[in-house]
Amino acid sequence: SMKNINEALECVNKIDEKYSQSGTIKQFTIDMIEHFIEELNSFILGESDLTGETLLGSLSYDASTALEICDDELSDFYVIQELYDAIND
Repeated sequence: SMKNINEALECVNKIDEKYSQSGTIKQFTIDMIEHFIEELNSFILGESDLTGETLLGSLSYDASTALEICDDELSDFYVIQELYDAIND
């Protein structure tokens, strides 16, 4: 599952580069991207108590919960969808 974590982090970093400075997403979404990066990084650095599978499951849950409450007319919805896909693909 290690490769998946690295791949997931690479995808999330791309999302961060694409949107965080764009001014098109809300602080909530920026914070969520940062949270994903921190969690994945701490796993890679061996600082996490979770298994890779548990970590990905937890982040996936965070993204899907946010999607349920986010208005799909906001660009945030599609950014969070990308976050979800980064973790689940």
